[in-house]
Amino acid sequence: MPADDLIGSVICDRFEILDKLGQGGMGSVYRAFQRSVKREVAIKLINASFSRDPDAVRRFEREAQLASRLSHPNTVSVFDFGQTDDGRLFIAMELIKGRTLFERLAEDGVFTAERAVRIGSQICDALEAAHALGIIHRDLKLDNVIVLDQPPGRDLLKVLDFGLAKLFGELSSGSTSPGVFGTPRYIAPEVATTGVTEPAADIYALGVILGELTVGKPLWSSDQLIELVPQKLAPAPAIALVPPALRRVVTALIDPDPKRRPNASQARTLLRTVADGSITFPPIDLHPPTRGKAESRAPLPRSQWPWVLLGGLAIAVAVFAILVIAGVIDADELKGLLPGR
Repeated sequence: MPADDLIGSVICDRFEILDKLGQGGMGSVYRAFQRSVKREVAIKLINASFSRDPDAVRRFEREAQLASRLSHPNTVSVFDFGQTDDGRLFIAMELIKGRTLFERLAEDGVFTAERAVRIGSQICDALEAAHALGIIHRDLKLDNVIVLDQPPGRDLLKVLDFGLAKLFGELSSGSTSPGVFGTPRYIAPEVATTGVTEPAADIYALGVILGELTVGKPLWSSDQLIELVPQKLAPAPAIALVPPALRRVVTALIDPDPKRRPNASQARTLLRTVADGSITFPPIDLHPPTRGKAESRAPLPRSQWPWVLLGGLAIAVAVFAILVIAGVIDADELKGLLPGR
């Protein structure tokens, strides 16, 4: 069925298609009316070719079900999912109105550190909620964060497609390389080299986003993943253009070693140090000392005190002897300093 012919039709006796909002490589997005609860929603209809693959259908159901568990003010809620009467896969989501961070950056110009902190803190909130459920975004970028139109001037945002990036990557056989999902500029180096994605990869993407918002351009000079990997293992030249108060935070978020990156909660704390002016870094202990180091600072046993006192006395005698030889203190003065004189 041609896409335009969907307008006016009803999906699964529940969703009346009102108009088309956009189209991408995976399918199309429509504004629809959910009759049962009388609300407008966004319907993402995936191209019919994918629904003919049983494995793709199972992956879709698994990932969509996981995404539907995520409920947070800074994420887009998934209301329903399934297949249309003609077999096409669909997801019904919260309908939001706003502009992407990419569009905001193009319209408003470079973000101040204060505004970037406001944006970054909300993304941290969304990441913390998702990671607690075992959901990794995998394609966090400027285009996947929407700044809401209402209320105006508040920079309230929603993160799109949580948990669905992997799904769309699998259905389309990947847009970068086997096992790697996402947009090259935002992909963490360990993901590019191993294909394994952990929550730290989303933190890396957050750092890239904050860098791009405050610099106004990409942090690296290429869009090709194979060229970006070695660049990501070295300090990004554009980092020097990030406002000083925010620079160390961005550097921590895009650390090439995922083990050294803060988690979402710690990243939010780092951003708050920028907001309140306490830019001491790091304000929290990301890497507590090992038990062995803590034990080395234990109090000295009492049995060793006499030896320590004798050692101190020997050092004192040696110091006085040097002062006498150097003529700083004469022998008579030294006698006057000794006990009983």
